[in-house]
Amino acid sequence: MGKTPITWIGLVTLKSNELKKAGDTGGLSKAIKESKSMWEQIKAGKHATYEQGKATRKASKKSKKSKTEKKGKKSVSAVAGSVDTHKMLKDCKVCKKCLKKVEKYLKKHGSSDE
Repeated sequence: MGKTPITWIGLVTLKSNELKKAGDTGGLSKAIKESKSMWEQIKAGKHATYEQGKATRKASKKSKKSKTEKKGKKSVSAVAGSVDTHKMLKDCKVCKKCLKKVEKYLKKHGSSDE
């Protein structure tokens, strides 16, 4: 009969279960201390019943994408590029002082129409 493969975590849980059955409440730290020498033998291939196994990863759940689009924030340049800003500001009846401030802001932050 061949040796059974075991990982480090598997060995620690095995030792922890043995300690619990024996009634010892040493916890995980005691199980790790007792597993350490045994693990060195397993890694070297000198242990009688176990050999070093490979850890397997659990497949993570993939989340479903929602069917509705999430509302995102539009940047100033995206809004400015879709509408003629000068026409929009004149239609809104913005005073000349505010109009200059808005134009300066749009130049600084990138406007597609000038």
